[in-house]
Parts: sequence; C-alpha cells; structure tokens
Amino acid sequence: MAAEHLRERVYGTVAVLASLVTLVDPGHDGTALSAAVTVAVTVVSLWLASLFADVTAHLAAHGTPPPSVLLHSLLSSRSEILATAVTPLLLLGAAGLGWWELGTALAWAAGAQVLTLAVVGLLAVRRARISWPAKVLVVAAEVGLGLLVVGVKLLAH
Repeated sequence: MAAEHLRERVYGTVAVLASLVTLVDPGHDGTALSAAVTVAVTVVSLWLASLFADVTAHLAAHGTPPPSVLLHSLLSSRSEILATAVTPLLLLGAAGLGWWELGTALAWAAGAQVLTLAVVGLLAVRRARISWPAKVLVVAAEVGLGLLVVGVKLLAH
C-alpha cells in the first residue's frame, strides 16, 4: 500500500512540476488564476486517468468491476495525485491575492515539487538495505529523472 501511495505521489509531482515549469516560460502571460486552473486540471486529469486505467485493467483481468474494497483502496492511493497540487495552489492563491508576483509563486511552487521528489526518494530508501551513498544516489536519481521529464516537456513546448 505504501508503494502505491509513493508511486502516485511521484506521478502527480512530476506532472505538476512539468505544468509549473511551462507556466514559468517568459512567453506565458497568464494570471495566477489561469495558472491555478492549469495545475488543478493537470492533477484532476491525471487522477481520473489513473483511476480509469486501474478499473479498465481490473475489468480486463477479472471480467468484473473492482469490488468496493479495492475501489476504496484505489481512491485512497490515487488521492496522493491530488495532494501534489495543494502547495502550488496555495502559493498561486497568494499570488492571486497580490502577496507576491506570479513568477515568484511559480518558482517557489516548482521548488516545492522538486523538494517533494527528494522527500519521496528518501522515504523510498529509508529502510532499504543499501549503503548510505547508494541511498543518496537513488534520491539524486529520483530528482534527476523528474527534472529530465520536465526538460523533455520544455523541449516539446
């Protein structure tokens, strides 16, 4: 169960980070509200797609919809995707209230997502039976892969 929660947190974090980075683009002249809508649509779309994929896979494998216990478990772990939007939405809300510039809010939100990847990486390796240098390498790889996904999105943008 913990692995599912961490996996969904990574998916959501990378998706939100990629959206935030495209919003930081100097050519983007949106508002805090439009940025918040983009983040919200990103996570809700990913959440729905993840649920749809799991229900479809269960139907294909078992010929029946998932039982309510499994559906509850899916909803619980997939809520991690939605949770990845909380900090960025709070920061964008602060920008919308004029507490700081949109670019600053986007930069802090992106930084929070990178920090989230590092924390998820630490959670993933905390009990692993590997040396601490290997743990550091795993965390660095987690953050690096997240940033690589963002880089690919920026190249495509």
